[in-house]
Amino acid sequence: MIDYVGGLDDLRARVVRSIGDPDVRLREDPVRMLRAIALAARLDFTIEPTLVDAIRTHRHEIAKASLPRLLEEYYKILARGSSEKAFRVLAEVGLLEPISAELHLGATDALWKSLAALDAYRRRFESTPDTFTNAILLGSCWCL
Repeated sequence: MIDYVGGLDDLRARVVRSIGDPDVRLREDPVRMLRAIALAARLDFTIEPTLVDAIRTHRHEIAKASLPRLLEEYYKILARGSSEKAFRVLAEVGLLEPISAELHLGATDALWKSLAALDAYRRRFESTPDTFTNAILLGSCWCL
């Protein structure tokens, strides 16, 4: 294997970083912001500081992403067992607000407890169970 971008070092260091200029990459596809945060949360990695800065700078670019793509990413985050951590980082970097004003305003202890309970339930299974439907995922966040 030839590692042209230092990815193996990043894996060992447990860091998520952009390949290339993060400002360019995030403008090319704003959904990458969500994916970077979700990946870091799921793997318990950190996000490289220049990538975090680029996310903060370009967070409003997320409005250019189609709603179905954003909803699909939401479902993925909610279904993987690390949604509380991911949504806390989304709020911390200011990305939750342009994605969902309702979630941004509702980012309180009630939301974090709901997401923690959802994550605890999901982690009881080796893979996502059939009972983990989209209605359950969305209901867990909106029953505040």
